[in-house]
Amino acid sequence: MAIFLLALGGQAIAGHNLYNEEALAHQESQFGFWRYLTSSSGGQAVMENWQSEFLAVGSFAILAVYLRQRGSPESLHVSSRPHLGKSLPCCGRGKWEPSRQALEPRLLSRVPSKLCARSGVAVRTRLACDGLVLAEERLRMGELLAIYLNDHLAGATAGVELARRLRASNEGDLEFGPELVEICAEVETDRETLKRVMDRLGVGQSKLKPAAAVLGERLGRLKPNGQLRGYSPLSRLDELELLQIGVMGKRRLWRALEHTHAADLSGFELGALVERATSQLRRLEGLHLKAASLAL
Repeated sequence: MAIFLLALGGQAIAGHNLYNEEALAHQESQFGFWRYLTSSSGGQAVMENWQSEFLAVGSFAILAVYLRQRGSPESLHVSSRPHLGKSLPCCGRGKWEPSRQALEPRLLSRVPSKLCARSGVAVRTRLACDGLVLAEERLRMGELLAIYLNDHLAGATAGVELARRLRASNEGDLEFGPELVEICAEVETDRETLKRVMDRLGVGQSKLKPAAAVLGERLGRLKPNGQLRGYSPLSRLDELELLQIGVMGKRRLWRALEHTHAADLSGFELGALVERATSQLRRLEGLHLKAASLAL
């Protein structure tokens, strides 16, 4: 805490000196130290330099508590993990995991007894081991798919919050409002589609990742963008850029699923989802250029 306060104080002093130097160069009035700290320039400098640290430390604390409560093996001491240290006797590939213990009897029972009688137990054990390795690889792929989809679910949740903020902040603006209402509705629909895709693929939905995404989006709103009150034209520009990044990631998600799980997701028209994301990007680009003309 002492190091943090020293660093923050040093930044405040350096920022105050830099601000007054720039004000003097432009023949503008200079600020006293306390006035600078309470100004939008001081607040913007603090958030730009520390917002990632605030988010990282906050996320680390929340994840540490959550994983500890859930009994995650990664949060326990090595000596407290009873399943480690037991080698796999049949093929020596890695450690004996609980998933293998659960699968071994099923795989052994599927090896024909005649084959065992002719070739011996060693052949039967080798086949079971190969089956275990294959099953583990499939389980691993399922875990990666679950992580991937839940990461996109978190991004989609943040995108919905961002789109709703854009819609609310530009309500009544004839230049931005109507298109943002339409885009926001599509973004909300796409998130629900992603949830149904996860249900179809048998992937559980994480509660922590979307919550962290919402928290990050809320923290991003603290950036003053040149003014402490009201909706800054720069805020509109930044938010449109962030939403474009999110839509680009969503389009790649649909393409990846179309390439790898088209048969499992035949009823979702993934090609049409890709086209809708492309249409959203095209419209957002037009709005982004308009916002740039007003802000810069």
